[in-house]
Amino acid sequence: MNVLVQKLNQPSASDASVLVLSSEQYCPVFVSLMLRHWKRISGHQVQRLDLESAETASIISKLDMSFLGQTIVYWCGSLDALDAKKRMFWQKYFALYTGPHIVICFTKDAQELNASQSVEAFLFPESVTMQDYDQLRAWLYPNSRENKTFTGRLFRISGTLVLDQACIMMQYQAVVGSKSSDFFEQWLEKILIPDHSLFRLSEYFFGKNKQQFLAMWQDVSHEFPDQFWIAFWSEQLWRASCYVFLQQQKNNADAKKIAHRLPFSFINKDWRRHTYEHLKDAHAQLVDADFQLKYGGTSAQLDRFYLEFFKMSQ
Repeated sequence: MNVLVQKLNQPSASDASVLVLSSEQYCPVFVSLMLRHWKRISGHQVQRLDLESAETASIISKLDMSFLGQTIVYWCGSLDALDAKKRMFWQKYFALYTGPHIVICFTKDAQELNASQSVEAFLFPESVTMQDYDQLRAWLYPNSRENKTFTGRLFRISGTLVLDQACIMMQYQAVVGSKSSDFFEQWLEKILIPDHSLFRLSEYFFGKNKQQFLAMWQDVSHEFPDQFWIAFWSEQLWRASCYVFLQQQKNNADAKKIAHRLPFSFINKDWRRHTYEHLKDAHAQLVDADFQLKYGGTSAQLDRFYLEFFKMSQ
């Protein structure tokens, strides 16, 4: 992590015109803090380019022209969120891009882009150790006080953290101060719901194990707001439906790519118990539950969604 922090410390110090952030999981909290930090320490503006919605000609015009030699750092988001045609276009464009600005984007697979001399890839670890945490915090919050008591207790409890969890905890650490005991006793479990709990919940869901799913749901449902669960299940159903479709097309290579964050039991066997249409319909019902929640509905909308899913699965 120390070498990575040194490389990240000043984007303009790199000879590359395109900086690619890469990890197994997109980390929006870390990216937000990193861009804010770059804006603070560098003499460059940091601006967002929407590769998905904005017109391609307009984006290229911004990237190709500079006013009075000014360099702008452009954050282009995740290439993985684009459709295949757009993703391929921008991968080829960025592989040949040589300025005058600095482009930053994210992708899980940086291999193709990293083959270009104008591109430099920054690979992030999936998990963060206590040493990594201290180095990253010193970089993101150089003026903050060191609090070994907080950090030591955090990692005695958690062991390791994923990158975004670590960034969230740094923000809490900055405001907790002397009341860290109350924080750890009353709030830590609510903030850092274990990944294995979500993994197991998803395993029961796609395994059509209604009884165990509903029992576990009672235990964990209060740990996050309804909108978290909507986002969580939306991603799970989207990935699952794509996985089933690709497997049915005998496209194992792309199915493997989309399988990230799906439970192993689904990847290995349970996907055969579902159809693409069934999962697509379930996602549509989840969208409807989200609509109801935004216009006065209660958490019962999610309970109804689960019961309907298991009813459809019979």
